[in-house]
Amino acid sequence: MLRFDWLNSLRSLMFNSTGKKKPFGKRRVERAALIGRPLVVSQFVEALEWRELLATIDVVSNVLEIKDLGGNSDALTISCDTVNGWILISDPSNPLLASVGSGSGSNSVTVPLSAFSGGISVQTADGNDSLTINLSAGNFGRSITYQGGVGTDVLTVTGVGTFATVTHGLTNATDGTIDVTANSQISYSGLDSSAAVTDNLSATARVFTGNAVAETITVTDATNANMTIASTSGAAVTFANPLSSLTINAGAANDTVTITSLDTAYAGSLTINGDGDTDIVTLTPAISIDSLSVDSETINVNGGTITTSGAQSYTGSVHLGAATTIAGSAVSFTGTVDGGYALVVNASGATLFSAA
Repeated sequence: MLRFDWLNSLRSLMFNSTGKKKPFGKRRVERAALIGRPLVVSQFVEALEWRELLATIDVVSNVLEIKDLGGNSDALTISCDTVNGWILISDPSNPLLASVGSGSGSNSVTVPLSAFSGGISVQTADGNDSLTINLSAGNFGRSITYQGGVGTDVLTVTGVGTFATVTHGLTNATDGTIDVTANSQISYSGLDSSAAVTDNLSATARVFTGNAVAETITVTDATNANMTIASTSGAAVTFANPLSSLTINAGAANDTVTITSLDTAYAGSLTINGDGDTDIVTLTPAISIDSLSVDSETINVNGGTITTSGAQSYTGSVHLGAATTIAGSAVSFTGTVDGGYALVVNASGATLFSAA
């Protein structure tokens, strides 16, 4: 009887109930279980799963979900080919499992747009992750939600061609939104507050809108033809110089906006709106651009020279922190102008002082 049981056990390792030979992988797992080594097999299978990301369709919300199964450091890129009707997902560091589309098990998966009607959800879990949204192959008609996890997570938006407007909403220190003309909204959360977003898109106009809490917003020059905007209550964004206009809306609450330095290659217009409550705008560098419009309760001019080919308007009380020369096609001050420094205004058109 013992010999019979042993032979049956051996036979069951090799063949299934219909007499067909079992796959080698299944035989190895069952053999390990038979000889009392299930832990080794379990660890081996789990290690393989940690190397993979999963692309699947949520059957309830009909959303394309891209999930990290094991907390790896991911380097994902997604693009949308509207001509051929697919989403391409790639990661050179990790193979991708996919329950839809083609390429499962490789580093590049293609999912037909017809396979889902909702948006795209990217969840990278733990690890130092990056997501690149590439608009080169076409615009995204589906919304994208990117959820980072523990670790340093960043987002890059890139593409070819020029977009009319790119608008960034600074929700809090790690969350925000990006609206690109002709694309659905991109939203992100849980990213690295010091370098959350890189916006490489060519845009005619670029707009930044702060949130409804008191914050300090700072604009500085970055390498090449780029600038960085950072906020004490918003994620940092490094962006390519817009072709025509840069607008900063501070949002509600008592805010401070400081222009520390502008990229010398930027020649468009600059508009700064303090919005509601009591705000302070400080212009630190010498500025030479197309036009300037500042609306704030307090406006500090510390750079010494502001030159525009177009108009300049200052809505609020202007305080001079240095001897200042202002030159433009037309210049208007709707509040008081004070400070212990000389002010020279050279305007080819009208100059308007509406207060003392």
